Amino acid sequence: MTFHDTNYSPESGENNPTQTARPEMGRASSEMAGYLYEELRRRDLIAYDANIPIEIVREITGISEPDITGMNAKEARYAFQADALALLTLRDKIFEKFLMDKGMALQQRGETWRIPAADEMQGIWRQYATKAAKSIKRARHLMRNAPSTTVEDSVFAQQQAARISRQLISLQEAAVKMY
Repeated sequence: MTFHDTNYSPESGENNPTQTARPEMGRASSEMAGYLYEELRRRDLIAYDANIPIEIVREITGISEPDITGMNAKEARYAFQADALALLTLRDKIFEKFLMDKGMALQQRGETWRIPAADEMQGIWRQYATKAAKSIKRARHLMRNAPSTTVEDSVFAQQQAARISRQLISLQEAAVKMY
């Protein structure tokens, strides 16, 4: 059974539209991210200034801490890295697929995910805008100074530099309007 096939609830034994079955697909799949988001929303944990303990995320997703009994140090390290990567991937997918459209971010502090308060969001998007502007400036500088092997490369670089300049100006104008 997959997430898309049915809303089968093992507790009730029948189709129940309010409760969906946990996806059996990959630990950090898009379906699992959607299921996790819906469960967090159902538990009223999707709100500004909400704290989501990792234990709840593990409970909902079925991701358990790695059992390192009998593993050597290298195997244990890889097990913990895989666990951390699965949780990080889920966090990023929830942010990109669901929270960003609601004007929310998702941060991790130790063993807790946190949705910042509404008044903190302005500082977060300013950081994103500053980082984007710096990246665009670096790309423009690199394109101007990179050697071109053909005339087509040179023309393409000029076109890209112009496009990047327009993006930078657009980003700066949007930031000025929002400040």
